[in-house]
Amino acid sequence: MATRRFVVLKDLQVKIHSNVNGEFSDSVMKVVYVPITPLRTADLPKAKETVDLEEITMEEDEDNIDYYDYETKGKSADRIQVKRSNGTSSVEQKRLKRDESAQRLGEKGSVSMCYICQLQPKQGTLLLDRCVDFGVPPGPLLGQLKAGQDITLSNGVVVKASDVCSPPDPGPVFLVIDCPNEDYIDALLCSEQLQNYVNPSESAIAENLMAVIHFSPAEVLSNAKYIEWASKFPSGATQLSLADWNECTGSVAVHRLQHKLNLLHSQIFPLLADSGIPNISKTEIDARNEQGLQAADSIINTVNEDTGQLLHDHAPKSPQSMFIKASTFHSIHLRPRKGFDSSASLKMNHQEFIDETMAVDGFLKSLEDLKAKLKTYPSHESSFPKILFLGTGSCIPNKTRNTSGILIEISEEACMLMDCGEGTYGQLLRFFGATKTDEILRRLHCIFVSHLHADHHIGLISLLKERQKSLADKDSGLLYLLAPRQIMFWLNFYHDYFEQILYNVKLLPCGEVVSPLVDPNLAQHPAAAAAMKDKLGLIEVATAPVCHCPNAFGVAISGEKWKITYSGDTMPCDELVKLGAGSDLLIHEATMEDELVSEARAKRHSTTSEAIEVGQEMKAKFVILTHFSQRYAKLPRIKGSMKTNVGIAFDNMQVVLPDLKVLPLLYPALKLMFSDHCDEMEQKAIRRQLKLEKERSQPT
Repeated sequence: MATRRFVVLKDLQVKIHSNVNGEFSDSVMKVVYVPITPLRTADLPKAKETVDLEEITMEEDEDNIDYYDYETKGKSADRIQVKRSNGTSSVEQKRLKRDESAQRLGEKGSVSMCYICQLQPKQGTLLLDRCVDFGVPPGPLLGQLKAGQDITLSNGVVVKASDVCSPPDPGPVFLVIDCPNEDYIDALLCSEQLQNYVNPSESAIAENLMAVIHFSPAEVLSNAKYIEWASKFPSGATQLSLADWNECTGSVAVHRLQHKLNLLHSQIFPLLADSGIPNISKTEIDARNEQGLQAADSIINTVNEDTGQLLHDHAPKSPQSMFIKASTFHSIHLRPRKGFDSSASLKMNHQEFIDETMAVDGFLKSLEDLKAKLKTYPSHESSFPKILFLGTGSCIPNKTRNTSGILIEISEEACMLMDCGEGTYGQLLRFFGATKTDEILRRLHCIFVSHLHADHHIGLISLLKERQKSLADKDSGLLYLLAPRQIMFWLNFYHDYFEQILYNVKLLPCGEVVSPLVDPNLAQHPAAAAAMKDKLGLIEVATAPVCHCPNAFGVAISGEKWKITYSGDTMPCDELVKLGAGSDLLIHEATMEDELVSEARAKRHSTTSEAIEVGQEMKAKFVILTHFSQRYAKLPRIKGSMKTNVGIAFDNMQVVLPDLKVLPLLYPALKLMFSDHCDEMEQKAIRRQLKLEKERSQPT
C-alpha cells in the first residue's frame, strides 16, 4: 500500500489470506496460524485479531506520484519541478488521523504470528518384491494396491495394501516461532496449539516434528523461561535460530572481490571485518592456533553436522547452546527425512582468491609497477572526511555491487549517509563488524535520500531500527532525514502500523535547503538546517533539483577546507553544475557506457563521459564514478584512457581526499584483474555496433 509508488512488481500477484485464527491448505502443505498476544492479566485472555488493512485511514497527503512515469510515457526531462508545501494543511491534524487509525490497531492487540506447518500426507510406496511374494500379477491390480486399496486375487487370496506398501507418511511438521520480545513469552508458553509439540511423551503428534525455526531476538533466546520451553521439544527436532546474534552475512563473492582489490591498495580496499564465513586456509588456521586465538563462538561446533543433534556433552554453557545458529545454505530435508544438513555451508579460501588474480597474464608485472608508483604517495589514513562506498550499483543488488549508499565520516564525532539502498546496514556490518557499526550508527546524524526510487531508500527502515538499538536512550541522538518530504508517507505508515522507528528522526525536506546558487527563489534555509549543520560540524549543506524522477535532488556539503558534491541519479543538468561549483570531489552516477546514451536518456541517467564532463563544467578537482548498471558488475566500460582526476567506485572502497589522486593509477591493474569481464563487454559492444550497422543498411 505505502510502497506501491516506488516498488513496481509487474508480474507478482499477491493474495491476502486474512483468516488469522484458522489455517491455510494447498496441495503441498497445511499451515495453522497461531496468533500470540502479550498477556496483560492473569486470566490469560485469547489473542485478539489483527487490524484489517482496509480499516486504515490514509493521510490527506498520500504520495500519489508515479516515480517511473517518465519511463513508461517517455516524458521529457527538460524541466525540473520541485513540489513545495503550500502551508495550508495541518501537520498536527494529519498526525491525529494517523493516530486514530493506529489506535484501532492497538485496541485489537499487538499480535505476533507463529505457524504450524505440515506437509500433506503421502501414501506409502508400493514394494514390488512384496507383490511378487504375494503372487500379484502385473497390471491394474498393482495400481489399486498403490492407491491403498485391498485386492482379491483370482485364487481367492486377499492382499492388503498395507502388506505390500511402505508405511504412509503422515507429513513432517516444522514450527515457525516469532516471539518479538520477552513480553510475549508467557503467552507463547500458554498456547494450547504449540503445547501439543512439547513434552513428546505426552503427545503422539510431536513424533512428526522435524524442525523449530526461531525468529526470536537474542534477548528472547537467552531468556531462561524460553530456553526451558524450547528444551521440551523432541530431541530429534532441529532447532534453528535466525536472530541478531547470527554472524553470516552470506556472500563469498564480496570477500573474493575485496581480497583481490586489497592487493592493489590495502588502505583503500581494507579486508572486511565480517567473520561470519569461516576460512578454510590451513595456513591461517595454524597461525591462529599459534597465537592462541579461539574460533568464533558458533553453535555449529556443538552439533553433529550430519544429524543436527546437539552434542550436549561438550556444548558451551551459554544460552546460545540450545540452538543452531542458522547460516546461509543450511538446510533441513523434510521429505525424504534426512534432517539438518550443513554440508553446503559457506566457506572461503582467501589464498585461492589471491592466486586467481596472480595467475592472470601480465597482472604481476602491472602490480609491481603500481606498487613502485605508490611508494611516492604518503598514507593519509587518519584524515577526515572519509568516504566509504557501501553500494555502487543501480536498480538491484548483485554479488559484487549493492544498491546506492555512501557513508561520509565527517569527523570522529559525526557521520552522514548519502542514500540508503537495500542492504546498506548489512554492508556496514561487513565492513566494520558489529561493534564498530554500532559506534558508526551512534555518530550518524544525517541521512540524505536523493529521490524515492527503491534502490536509494528501501534500506532505511532496517538502518533506523538498528540505530535506535545502538542508542542508550531511544529518545536521544537526533537524526536529520534530508529527503523529499513525500518519503514520510511511507515511513509514517510503517511507524504507525508495524514498528515505531521515528522517535529520534526529524525530516528536513530537500526542497527547503536548495542552494541560492541554483535558485534564490527556492532557497529557504530553515532553522533546522542550521541546527543540522552545527550537529554535523559542516559549514554548508545545500541541495539542487536534478533531472531524474519527480522530486530528485543532488547535495553538496562543505567543511572548512573542502567541498563534496553527490549527484544522486540524474542526467546532466545545469542545476547540479551550479550546486557543485569548485568541489574538491564530485561523486556522480555513471549508469551507462557512452554508446548507450539513448538508453541513458530514456531512463534519465548519465553515461560515463557525461558524468566526467559535468565534473569539468563545475571545475571539480576530482570525479568518482558510481551507480553502474549491473551489466558492469566488475568494471564499467570507459572509452580511451583514464583521466588523471577520475576514479571508479567499488563497494567497500574507502578514500580520503588526499588519496584521490591514487585512484587513476589503479586502472591498468584493474583492467587486467577483470580482463575476462572487460573482453566480454568489448565483444558485446562490437555485436551491438554490427547490429546497428546492419539495421542502417536495410532499405527503407
